[in-house]
Amino acid sequence: MLGRRIFLALVLILVGAGFGAVIVNVPRGGSAASVRDENPAVRATAIRAMGWYGDANLLIEALRDENADVRLLAAQHLGGEGPQGERRAAALVDALKDPHAGVRRVAAESLCSIGSESAPALIKALTDPDPRMRAGAALSLGDVGMDRESRQRAPNEVQTITPLLNKLLDDEDAEVRRNAAGALEVLIREAR
Repeated sequence: MLGRRIFLALVLILVGAGFGAVIVNVPRGGSAASVRDENPAVRATAIRAMGWYGDANLLIEALRDENADVRLLAAQHLGGEGPQGERRAAALVDALKDPHAGVRRVAAESLCSIGSESAPALIKALTDPDPRMRAGAALSLGDVGMDRESRQRAPNEVQTITPLLNKLLDDEDAEVRRNAAGALEVLIREAR
């Protein structure tokens, strides 16, 4: 029994060393070459190495990657307050149409975390013909992914989005209706 445990420990050490080799080969801060590597694991590791305020150009490019995990990581890292908020928001709104549900969810959370700078893109998305876009925009305008505080709103955002969200309550798509109702509940809670 002890010999088996030692064997398993050695296997885990060797596997960990193999994963470490991938991480070591990616420069701190990521690089354009690593984000464009043919191996999706290297691309994903490069995005992680960028940190939370990585190169917006590379992250936006990674939103169109063939690998869903790479797109998901790019969407995560594009969220939050910081430079180029409107540009990041526009790219994330496009990701609301992604075929992978996880990417769409993370894009919605990231849009919510960008705050007021994402409002113009989200308001436009509420009237998009694509139901995924409308559903994601409505989700983002709530507090999706916000643990403790409410989403930062643009001036007059509530007055603009309330009639649009009310109209979406009659949308043909169930997810759109559900997300619009959720966003309206958040607005009511914020008004108290």
